[in-house]
Amino acid sequence: MRMLLLTRSFAVSGLLAEVLTAEGHELRTTASGPEGLAELRSGAYAAAIVDYAVDWDVPIAALARLAPVLALEVAGAGRRRLASGVVGVLQRPIDEDAVRRAVGAIVGWRESTPRLAS
Repeated sequence: MRMLLLTRSFAVSGLLAEVLTAEGHELRTTASGPEGLAELRSGAYAAAIVDYAVDWDVPIAALARLAPVLALEVAGAGRRRLASGVVGVLQRPIDEDAVRRAVGAIVGWRESTPRLAS
């Protein structure tokens, strides 16, 4: 599954890339909200992980209208109100098993969702 990561943290992108590619997924990272929006509009991504520690210059709900979004939050920082379309939360520091479970749930959901005929 192709996923898009919106973060400005090299440590986060490195760890998530390592975990997700080991599971057979493809991850692309961007540090730009408008670029992330354009990437998701291309239809090339099955889901996105959005770092809630960053104030993005596009609404997260706009991203979530294009693909399921996992929110990445700092543990103990106090829960922000999640945008509509956010399907799960991953906490930092990142737990590799939690990433696998969350992505697995999205894969399962996508496989069980009926597709419209084109």
